[in-house]
Amino acid sequence: SLYVASKTYDGTVEEDYYRRSLAYFKDRQDAEAGNSAWPLVSSINGERVLLDISPKPVRAMHELVFTVEIPGEPLPGTPWIEIAMPGMTMPPNRVDLSADGNGRYRGKGMVVRCPSGMRSWTASVHVPGKGKALFPFDAAD
Repeated sequence: SLYVASKTYDGTVEEDYYRRSLAYFKDRQDAEAGNSAWPLVSSINGERVLLDISPKPVRAMHELVFTVEIPGEPLPGTPWIEIAMPGMTMPPNRVDLSADGNGRYRGKGMVVRCPSGMRSWTASVHVPGKGKALFPFDAAD
């Protein structure tokens, strides 16, 4: 048997195309995660509850500021947030909030980076005497 090999240039494949494609898709995911309609809106028994998370895009393993707005009557207690990944069993991740005036509450917290690569989260805002509001969101990384 006789084998002949030849090296030719294929102009359609760029150098480092794998790294370039990874960077392209990461930038795209970051942009999509940052373009959610903020603040997020949910309700408890027909009453509107708003959640904002900053800075944007929301990134895993970075300190985040959670702002909850609950218009209406003063609450009997202070709301708090539980952050979880849908379908995953995780240790509790609670964000304690403090009153900021006019039905607004703020607290600092973090979302972790999931080894599976999942980026979808749910923030459950627990409101004393009313129930809880669910807010799905995505982290950029």
